[in-house]
Amino acid sequence: MRNFLIIEQLEAEITEEELGKAIDCMRAGKKAGPIDFYKKFKKQLISPILEMFQEAYCNGSLPKSMTSALIFVLLKPGKPSNKCENMRPISLLNADLKILCKILAMCLQD
Repeated sequence: MRNFLIIEQLEAEITEEELGKAIDCMRAGKKAGPIDFYKKFKKQLISPILEMFQEAYCNGSLPKSMTSALIFVLLKPGKPSNKCENMRPISLLNADLKILCKILAMCLQD
């Protein structure tokens, strides 16, 4: 029964309240970044983001920009650059995707 309720929650339409709460819960960086932008212009962005999420739900797929990542390889501090094990990959994801993931995570936590 609990699994059914979780599935029902995850499949429900996202509300403005959930979207606003997710943006508020996102951690802003020390330097200006996309999340800072979303927090500052939350009132203006909620409606278009919500429309995009609802359209993606109706279509059954996310926009291409939300399904890709930029992957960078960084050298670990104090290590020589001639060995692969001294590198670590970093994936940069779309901010809209991070917000959507936050909304889904909050549904699972409830």
